[in-house]
Amino acid sequence: MGTPCQVNALKRVVGNHEKLICIDLLCLGVSSPGIFASWIDYLQGKYKASIQNVEFRNKRFGYATTNVRINFENGQKIEQKYDSKSYSQTFFKGYNVRPSCYECKFRTIPRVSDFTIGDFVDIGEYSKDLDDDKGTTLMFLHTEKAKNLLNNIVSDFTMIHVASGLSCIVGGKAKQIQVPKDRNQFFEDYKSMEWIDFIQKYVPNTWKSKLANVGRLVVGCLPFKHKLFKLIRKKKSASFRKNIESVNRDT
Repeated sequence: MGTPCQVNALKRVVGNHEKLICIDLLCLGVSSPGIFASWIDYLQGKYKASIQNVEFRNKRFGYATTNVRINFENGQKIEQKYDSKSYSQTFFKGYNVRPSCYECKFRTIPRVSDFTIGDFVDIGEYSKDLDDDKGTTLMFLHTEKAKNLLNNIVSDFTMIHVASGLSCIVGGKAKQIQVPKDRNQFFEDYKSMEWIDFIQKYVPNTWKSKLANVGRLVVGCLPFKHKLFKLIRKKKSASFRKNIESVNRDT
């Protein structure tokens, strides 16, 4: 299992084998390991504890909103704070992405993998029963091997078949990530500035983001929180679909 480009590289080296099953992802891009390491160093220094793991998709607030949780080895946890969210925001703003990802040649159909999997953010449009706010996997089958394998294990899962436009979900032949005009300056600043000064320059800790963080914590305590978060997810997924359709149409 890996990104589409990783699976393509593997198949080019080892070729096709009957027992080799390849799964790739609906991939937005790959971030810089150097920036990730600097972020971890900053957090461990500030909170004076080693990090046990980072949950980029923690579901305390459901599937509707991103929650990055940092778990320290001393039992401390931080979430819905500037320190926990700022790194991922550099990625979603398009800065912290490898150059090749801006013009990915492996994101489209057809693929060399047997399966492609990803987040099914629109599941509520197709099945209310599966829309449990915990996440549902979207799966594409590209080969007969994939179809045969799935038929052998289909009884172990709850599945529905969805006929959908693949290009709108996968991204077509277009790049989904636009290169920020100041991307080169971003990496120059990363090399020369202290972490906190660098990150605040490109991901300002605004009052709006502070209120959003507090708001999620408050809503997370309410008995009807899942309904509110589902409405947020529905709005976000509609915006995402519109963006991808626009990119594909303009290609």
